Amino acid sequence: MRALVFGAVLVAACSKTTEKPAPPVETKPSAAPSASVPTPAYVECGALECRAYDSLAAAFESTLVDKPIVVAVGEAHAKKGFEWVDTAAKRFTAEVVPKLQGRASDLLLELMAPAAGCEQAKKGTNEQLGKIGKDQAPSAPNEYVVLGKAAEKVGIKVSQLHPSCKELDAIAKSKSPPLTVLQTITSLVSHDAVVGLAQKGRKEDQLFVIYGGAFHTEPAPPEERAEFSFAAPVAKAAKERYASVHLFVREYVDQTWDIWPWYPQFKADQHADKYVVLHPKAQHWVILTAAAKKP
Repeated sequence: MRALVFGAVLVAACSKTTEKPAPPVETKPSAAPSASVPTPAYVECGALECRAYDSLAAAFESTLVDKPIVVAVGEAHAKKGFEWVDTAAKRFTAEVVPKLQGRASDLLLELMAPAAGCEQAKKGTNEQLGKIGKDQAPSAPNEYVVLGKAAEKVGIKVSQLHPSCKELDAIAKSKSPPLTVLQTITSLVSHDAVVGLAQKGRKEDQLFVIYGGAFHTEPAPPEERAEFSFAAPVAKAAKERYASVHLFVREYVDQTWDIWPWYPQFKADQHADKYVVLHPKAQHWVILTAAAKKP
């Protein structure tokens, strides 16, 4: 995978605790996403079909129960001050990517790789992204590069976003850079995913994986986030075989995450040693990581 110029990384805020989830019940097998994949065990843990799994690989596998063609993984990007916690991208790289060998054809990353030229627009865009990402850990874009390289090693075709000079200039001159960046990413991913799904020779039963920010993957989002989601056009191209999986680091969740409808059901200390999966609505799952041990 060639070097990437810069990452489009925006923190997706999330989660509040007002309701007590139901007590856990006995462990049982989950529905199998594929006959060739073992059925992982889980513990029921409350509303929104809450299930707790021992590993990220098992939790992720449970989100494929409807046999999607597209799996759009959305994260909250690496957060400054939490460097002691493994990020979502790092965990996905180590625990999920190896399991995708032979099952996924493509990985589209939310990383921008501008074409040669338009140097002034690139400079202005980088300045804007720097301001937007001031609360993000500086390692975030590099972890996407590592993710891409790991995917390539298991035979997955990796691609990234290629904004035009015009699009970069719009970001550089925007009066509201965060919104313009979100809109640009949505447009680029929508286009590239639709084209990628139609590529000649791609086996339809193989997964087309998208990895980026959480705002973009959500199906049927509320009005205030609707323009930032690529779910509708991409799901249409996938003949509605679409799964949105939000992969969130448990330690990042605070009171600002009440924008997400699952937040009232989440309790940080519940099944803290497990990966908790919630199913807030059709085609959409949320995975909260197991708690990390503080050094």
